[in-house]
Amino acid sequence: MFLEIHTIATVIFIMSICSVTMYRKQLLLILLIFEIMGLSIFICLFYMYATYTHFLSSSLYMLITAVCEASLGISLLVVLTRAWGNDKMQNL
Repeated sequence: MFLEIHTIATVIFIMSICSVTMYRKQLLLILLIFEIMGLSIFICLFYMYATYTHFLSSSLYMLITAVCEASLGISLLVVLTRAWGNDKMQNL
């Protein structure tokens, strides 16, 4: 079971890396892809710690970091939209 979930999370992570290169012009899509990357890493860490050790606080720290990253990304998106009117990466 762990190997299947770990493989699925790895495939999701690799697909999200590929989609960053495809959708590199829109900031909102890049932020969503980064969140998918963070969730796939969280899934891998959670199942690894749940299977091998019983120390789940490390995966919780990773999830908290991903939430903070998301809030900073949304605030950056709001600032860019207010300043230039859209979220195109060419404005940076």
